[in-house]
Amino acid sequence: MHEITSEKRTASRGKGERKNARQRILDAALAVAHDVGPAHLSLDAVAERAGISKGGLLYHFPTKQALLQAIVESHLAAIETAAGISAEAPPQDGNAIAIGLLRSYCTASPRKAGGAQGFLAAIAETPSLLDPIRAHNVRIVDCLRKAPEADLALISFLVVEGMRSLELFDSNPLSRGECESILMRLKDRLEANGLERAAGTIPS
Repeated sequence: MHEITSEKRTASRGKGERKNARQRILDAALAVAHDVGPAHLSLDAVAERAGISKGGLLYHFPTKQALLQAIVESHLAAIETAAGISAEAPPQDGNAIAIGLLRSYCTASPRKAGGAQGFLAAIAETPSLLDPIRAHNVRIVDCLRKAPEADLALISFLVVEGMRSLELFDSNPLSRGECESILMRLKDRLEANGLERAAGTIPS
């Protein structure tokens, strides 16, 4: 019995170490991509930044494409978590998800134009990187369509994605403060809409 328990602990520890190594690689890849742009990311540079062997990296991500896809999926998962979308939990009210999207964009650190453009170059080189982005957008919009005021929730999505696109092409004429002010106005309107419905002053 003691031997079985010991084996389970060893197996559990092994899984935890593999998970930690995978996350360490992803963190290193994000740092390298931020420095040189995703299109110029190399597996050797990521392995060195993560402090592991090239073979250890290839165990988790056999190709650069697999690593880039994991970076994209990790970024999208963080957005969904911040917005309150989870496969393990019941979906939130669409208004709450829209508010989460607006807040997460406002609290994100300003992005380097070069990094965003490097990601665009990576997509041009590997169009399949768009697949998880398309699926992510469908999940978000499906949730927002169920909002009490779906049009306003969908406008919030379009505004956030429009700002991201302007960053991607380094062509946003608005200051960071102006962008945040617009997003906060939308957030306030969504929150007021929820309070009005709860109070029964507008039909649900």
